[in-house]
Amino acid sequence: RLLALLSSIRFARGLLIAIGSVALAGSLIPQQEPPATYLARFGQSGAWWLTRLGLTDLYRSWHFVSLLLLLGVSLIVCSIQRWTVNLKILGSIATHLSFALIIAGGLIKHVIGVEGVVESREGDQTNQLKVTETRTTVLPFTVLLEDFSIERYAANPQAVSGFVSRIRLMEAGTNTRAAVRVNHPILYRSFRIYQLGYNPDDPAWSALLLVKDPGIPIVYTGFGLLVVGLLTPLYVAPLAVKRSVG
Repeated sequence: RLLALLSSIRFARGLLIAIGSVALAGSLIPQQEPPATYLARFGQSGAWWLTRLGLTDLYRSWHFVSLLLLLGVSLIVCSIQRWTVNLKILGSIATHLSFALIIAGGLIKHVIGVEGVVESREGDQTNQLKVTETRTTVLPFTVLLEDFSIERYAANPQAVSGFVSRIRLMEAGTNTRAAVRVNHPILYRSFRIYQLGYNPDDPAWSALLLVKDPGIPIVYTGFGLLVVGLLTPLYVAPLAVKRSVG
């Protein structure tokens, strides 16, 4: 009965509706804000219920994670139940597995991924990453902004062609220097560091975006499988049939 339920299209459709509903609630309710924010917006009773039900951190909550895991298991079971050794079915299996991998990659990002901004002026150093306007997290290294410069076009000095932050990344007695330019991020300790912005009124100020997403390789693998799964029944299988007939 459990296998029949997991392989049911109706069950998978219900899971998708539930996941979509949770995602909608997450877009309407502020996520990962301090308690004072919920008290001011929803009152004491409303804030208590939101916290109690896990609605203030939906994407890391056990029920949202469970829904994603169930959908992934359902897709895998659907693939196994329909297993037949021919190219069309193999393409279908690859497509199902691709969705499971994409969901898993997104789940990993929400559970253990990190994304935030470091704002500083030349000479400043910090290990605080601003995740939201009211929440920060501690980085495993310190970022020192040594120099920030704005690049301009030679033919039009008033127009900005780019900007670059020259930084030093420090931890445990080691120093790594790097230049972060617009559209040219660097990779350090699993963090991708992007040049995010600058202040035209303060030429010594810079903003860097730091992103750590361990789920990216899994998501890319899922998209690769998705392409294989879509192309196999449309092109590879018909071609194999023509060759066998010929």
